[in-house]
Amino acid sequence: MPCVVKMPCVVKMLSVLFVIALLLAIGVRPVAALTTASQFSQFPSWAQPSVTSSGSVNAISPPGENALVTATSKADAAAFDQAGKYAGLATGFSTLNDSKLHNYYIPETVGIEKNQVVAVEKPSGSVPVYIYRNKYDIPFIYGKTDDATAWGAGYAAAQDKLFAMDVLRHLGSGTLASLAGPSCTFEQMDYAQISQTGYSPSQTAQMINNLRTEGHTGIETYNLISYYIDGINSRIRFDLQDPATRLPLEYSLLKQTPAFWSKGDVISVLDVISAQDGEGGGGEVQNEGLLNYLDKLLGKKGGSSAFISFKDQNDPNTPVTVNKPYPYMMVPAKINTALTANLDNPQAPLNNQIANESPGCSDAPQSGVGKEIFSMLHQDLQFPKNTSNAVLVAGRFSKSGHPIAVFGPQTGYYSPTVFMQEDLHGPNIAASGVSLAGMNFTILFGRGNNFAWSGTSSGADDEDQRVELLCNPNGGSVPANSNWYIFKNRCIKMHLYVSSENLQPTIISPGTPFNLVRKIYTTVHGVVQGYSTSDGKPVAITLQRAAENKEQLALLGLVRWENPNKTNSVSTWLIGAQKCPWALNWYYIDSSNIGYYSGGLLPIRAPGVNPNLPTWGTGVAEWKGYLTPSQHPQEINPKSGIIINWNNASAVDFSAADNDYSHGPIYRSQLLTNALNKILKIHNFKIDRAQLVQAVETGGLTDMSATGLYDQVVKTLGNNIPANVKSMLSVVGRWVAFGGLRQLNVPSPESTQNQTGGLTDTSQYKYAAAIAIWDQFYPQLVTNIFDPILAGGGISSYNNMPVAYNLIPLPLVSSPNGQGVKQGDSYGGGYEGFVWRILRQMNNESVGLPFSKSVTNKVCYGGLSTCKQALLNAFSETYMQLASINNSTVISSWTSDTQSSIANQTMPNFDSIAYVAIGIAVAPNMVWQNRPTFQQVVTFKTPETASFNSSIFVNVSMGLLALILFSIFYILLITDRIKFLKRS
Repeated sequence: MPCVVKMPCVVKMLSVLFVIALLLAIGVRPVAALTTASQFSQFPSWAQPSVTSSGSVNAISPPGENALVTATSKADAAAFDQAGKYAGLATGFSTLNDSKLHNYYIPETVGIEKNQVVAVEKPSGSVPVYIYRNKYDIPFIYGKTDDATAWGAGYAAAQDKLFAMDVLRHLGSGTLASLAGPSCTFEQMDYAQISQTGYSPSQTAQMINNLRTEGHTGIETYNLISYYIDGINSRIRFDLQDPATRLPLEYSLLKQTPAFWSKGDVISVLDVISAQDGEGGGGEVQNEGLLNYLDKLLGKKGGSSAFISFKDQNDPNTPVTVNKPYPYMMVPAKINTALTANLDNPQAPLNNQIANESPGCSDAPQSGVGKEIFSMLHQDLQFPKNTSNAVLVAGRFSKSGHPIAVFGPQTGYYSPTVFMQEDLHGPNIAASGVSLAGMNFTILFGRGNNFAWSGTSSGADDEDQRVELLCNPNGGSVPANSNWYIFKNRCIKMHLYVSSENLQPTIISPGTPFNLVRKIYTTVHGVVQGYSTSDGKPVAITLQRAAENKEQLALLGLVRWENPNKTNSVSTWLIGAQKCPWALNWYYIDSSNIGYYSGGLLPIRAPGVNPNLPTWGTGVAEWKGYLTPSQHPQEINPKSGIIINWNNASAVDFSAADNDYSHGPIYRSQLLTNALNKILKIHNFKIDRAQLVQAVETGGLTDMSATGLYDQVVKTLGNNIPANVKSMLSVVGRWVAFGGLRQLNVPSPESTQNQTGGLTDTSQYKYAAAIAIWDQFYPQLVTNIFDPILAGGGISSYNNMPVAYNLIPLPLVSSPNGQGVKQGDSYGGGYEGFVWRILRQMNNESVGLPFSKSVTNKVCYGGLSTCKQALLNAFSETYMQLASINNSTVISSWTSDTQSSIANQTMPNFDSIAYVAIGIAVAPNMVWQNRPTFQQVVTFKTPETASFNSSIFVNVSMGLLALILFSIFYILLITDRIKFLKRS
């Protein structure tokens, strides 16, 4: 998502349950064919299976579509049948060609051929819908009406992913503890979501009702949701008739019964995307804490310049997707300091309003508020953000003469996947792809008959922290947590919503049963995050979100995209992209065009506001509307012929969000650019789909830290260095020359049946010694440079290695292991750009956004002139540590670093991707690759035309033909009669 969906690792604790129950899941549940292909002739014309789409589109969504386990049945083969294909690309991509794409992707068509049908079901006697299944158990849903199609989508989702859907709706509504049981983990996760959205059931219901005021598409969407919910509940009722054979086993293990769904639950699922992937900003209080710290260390002027240096607001060296200025959230030349709210202690945890929790549990975050409640130091509780990528090339670079795209969102690795993979058909619906289970009456990422689309998180700043000045309506002293605040010179009462969760012990959370009651206060700006003071006066911190009460608008664009009558060109696709309120990038491809639009509701700040610091909520600094669609970064058929994005800056002067410090001169989108340029040159600037996949996968296996910094490190050290340092540099140099790939030391398999991608307990990397050296050296290099400035604010470690300075929301390196998260996404943010700038400044080389003297005078404990020694010290420490860990001074023999040694794993296993269990059937860990979790490979070779439901088209055509023939016959008959009368 978002980017696209970054759901927190909901179930580290749930894994206990699923490990216990895993023994029940071993085996295969065959898909029973309810009818045979020979019986299709008995079906109505609108239900006849056929493919209506053109083009060559393949996709992959590991580990598989269906992972249903009941008390009497085991996991279907489809639970894991895409895991091996996905994992295998990491070792098989180097010999890939178009004829081998099927080894790593499955076909993605709109419609299903009769010979591909494995099973078919007509789940209702009253709703006209058929659900076909192919060998991957993907549902192809054919409805006589659009509403019937939505009903079938709900039924199929509950049939395949009911428990995962329940996890999503509980997470999105902040009630996960009521499903999983009383524990600090689940209660804190609930509060993290509540402090972001905090909607009551009546609010979510109203948001759905508001769709009916959004014109014809809004009414259509409302009706689709109504039928979709009916389909879900119909399947739940069916399951409850025989829970042992139909209901997901997770419910009985948790001693739960699935509650029926309401329309508002769709909003809760949307909230997961919105809160985790579709928003940026909201880190102003943390920024103020950093600025205050730097002011004390370096003085007021030095602190301000140092803050600008680290913030990377608009680094001219950072890669962008659109090479055209789209100014947004620029720091004004003249700042009105009266609009900035200065907290007395912005680094201190906020006092909050929560009444009761489990014994010993507190919802108060250690640092920051809102979605930062789980800082990146607690990644076991936070889903990685900004993790999706897209590469689109114009037809002039394609062997076929038509554009090619490889793109997709990285939503993490869950078993079962939180995506519902499906195909939808109705009179006005023709689309295939994925959507979150719980909102899959429409496709989130996928394709139509003659075009495809995808998305990534833009991280654009659409949230602000407001400081509400509290008041007492009766006069006198103001309580520290007053629920009255000043807005436009009036003392206004906050709105109160009381959330109540009945928490019962479960197998994974055997705490004490109790009723968790939370008082959720909101102001005109948003949910109250907590309380603090400013100049001794009590204040409340709220989070103002542009998408507040507008989450439902995202559905309008999606409903347009699945309707071939409304979306049949790049211009009509753009209309849908402009409707989504989330801060997402959208991409488009058809047979002739590629397109990009960076979307969302992006607020315009008041003149004089410093967008990186908290502003008063008294009414003096209100937003001044939103960017118009033309002010958003966008490009259709760029002159370069290439669109690349990996959550990098959207455009020139399009500022990094206030909580984003990563947009520096080294950014991972450069890995895609470099790999694409190389493969274009190799093939004389004419490539096919497989070769584009090779380029994207090369970028996804490359160590950005090493390839981005190695040359600069060598240049800084020069030739007069110790022999062991020279030897280590030589070993690393050979790896970087190879491409810096973190690749297994095994032959590339043609078969991808191994779900791990060739990973075994003893697997090693090619160039293992080089990877061990760099992984050990680089974090120590960062700390040797920046400790004099940042260590005073605290530093955190993982497996005896430094991983982050507490003052800046950025890891030293976004490593494959992710400090234990093991979710694949890597190099999305780190200190590589900071290190690059320091080394270039040391060597008197040009830098677009140089560090100020207040920083360069203190780095490396003695200023820039001492940084060469800082590098040598880091290498010296690395040599001693690795020689000890590997029990050898032979550098080429090293295969372990500190972190993998402590974990007692080989480095590939330490880096490996682990599926997070939100179901009983869990796929094994697989080899690391930095890649979307739903990925499409696309090209179209036919012109874009409006498409209609094929069966209706056939029926109408036949009817018109019959009418024409009858008319001709009638005219001939009349003519002949006239001639006869004349003759008479």
